[in-house]
Amino acid sequence: MQQHVPKGFEITEPLVQIFATKNNGCSWLAGRRYNVIGVTVPIIFKGKIDKVEGSYMVVLWEDVCEAIIGGREQTGIPEVYADIEEVRLHQIKWHASASSHGNKSIEITLNNAEEVPRSGGHE
Repeated sequence: MQQHVPKGFEITEPLVQIFATKNNGCSWLAGRRYNVIGVTVPIIFKGKIDKVEGSYMVVLWEDVCEAIIGGREQTGIPEVYADIEEVRLHQIKWHASASSHGNKSIEITLNNAEEVPRSGGHE
């Protein structure tokens, strides 16, 4: 993964985090929803003065162009359009996937998972 991280950043541990979210009733989308699947790695940047640790977004798939344009242009995150299958729960198994023109980019299945409660205030 190091080859996908910008120069000056180092991956701090061999960990790839993959997540999927459903964003329902977004006020900035006039109440519409959109889905996201992302891949991050833990990184550190050691500058001449500062040291910063965090997560680097390797790629973020989204299924609404407005979200891609705003996030990509304002934050520099590598955002890509995809048809994202809505995150769904079947018994104790969560599932989501992203594809483009019928070609699947990523598929996630998580067993024995619990839903993370929504934090207030942000849509």
